Amino acid sequence: MKIISGWKQLCNYQPHFDQFIQDYALIKGNLNLHFVWPKHRLSPMNNYRYSNYNDRIDYLLFDLKCYFEGLETPMMKACQKETTFIWLQQFKNNFAYFVDKMQLQ
Repeated sequence: MKIISGWKQLCNYQPHFDQFIQDYALIKGNLNLHFVWPKHRLSPMNNYRYSNYNDRIDYLLFDLKCYFEGLETPMMKACQKETTFIWLQQFKNNFAYFVDKMQLQ
C-alpha cells in the first residue's frame, strides 16, 4: 500500500489527467486526510517535520506525544512559535485529547 499525500506523488502514480483530477479532488476534499496546523507565512510544523523527520507523520506524532508530556523534542522550537503554541494549548498538554480532537484514532 502506498500513501500519497501531495500532487507530485499523485502525478507520478496517476499519469492519466482525468483520473488524476478525480483522485486529487478525493485527497484534497477530505479533511480527514490532512493535518491542520495554524496558518503561518512559512509553516514551522511542516518545515521542521520535513527537516527533522523527512515528512514521517508517525515520528511527528511521537514527537508531539513527548512534547505534551513536557519532554524536550526536535520539534519543540516549532511547537513554541507564537501561533502554533497558542493553537497547541487547546489540547491541554494531553496527547490522547489531541488524537481525539484531530480524529486520528
